[in-house]
Amino acid sequence: MSVLSPRPPSSSPVRPAALTIVATLVGLLAALWFLPPLLAAGWPGSRGATIERLGGDLPAAMTRWWTSNDPVPDDELAALVTFWSGFHAVKAVLAALLLVAAGGMAARLLGACVRADRPAHPRTRGTAGFGCLLLAMIALLVLIANVQGAWAPLSSAVSLLPTDGSNADLASAAAGLHQQLLAGTRTPPLTTLVEDFRRYHLVLAICSALSTVLLLAGLVSWWRRRARVPRAQRRPRRVLAAVAVLLAGLMLFLALITLANMSTAADPAPALAGFLDSVR
Repeated sequence: MSVLSPRPPSSSPVRPAALTIVATLVGLLAALWFLPPLLAAGWPGSRGATIERLGGDLPAAMTRWWTSNDPVPDDELAALVTFWSGFHAVKAVLAALLLVAAGGMAARLLGACVRADRPAHPRTRGTAGFGCLLLAMIALLVLIANVQGAWAPLSSAVSLLPTDGSNADLASAAAGLHQQLLAGTRTPPLTTLVEDFRRYHLVLAICSALSTVLLLAGLVSWWRRRARVPRAQRRPRRVLAAVAVLLAGLMLFLALITLANMSTAADPAPALAGFLDSVR
């Protein structure tokens, strides 16, 4: 009588959970790239606008509004701005999902690296963990930028205008607005633009400030965790220190962004004048 035993596999099977996580991250990255323009085309009020139409029609539509006496954009420009708002809103949602997925995976992998002095597959876990952490940090920056664009799409659309002087009508209209700002006189379109420019920078300042606070909380948590690890366990302490350094670097960057945009939001006219000077 013989006892049958299973033959050892020729290679280690990849865990289904790991495949699911990788597929999720890749899927979210692909969605972040392809879905926003597709979904924004059907955004209420966008009237079927597309990225191509935005690039081609925006300079003429913006010129027409800047040279009018109307405080609000006409229907064509409003549709383009609405499309751009939808584009950023979709992208912000996808970036938030990517942030949660990548951040959760980074915490899981890096946490496994510091729970023992000699974890299983430390290099693989550490590399994957830091890769997910960097991806989460990038997703956070993408999220902030797209919340800003969704909340103040008019100023965001203005930033798409050509600054090489190739459009003579646009350059002439920008020069007119620039002169008005310098003279302290404002037409209705310029008043609307200044206030939207203020909101554009205020939203970025608020998002950056909130993110700075959250990163500070994360930094304190990881550093306290490092303080509880015995000095003899060098690998976990190095991992925790590296995470803390990355979080501190991003936190300081966002703190500077907060201060700069708070200053601009308090007095947006000089920054707007600088941009208009580059267009004219």
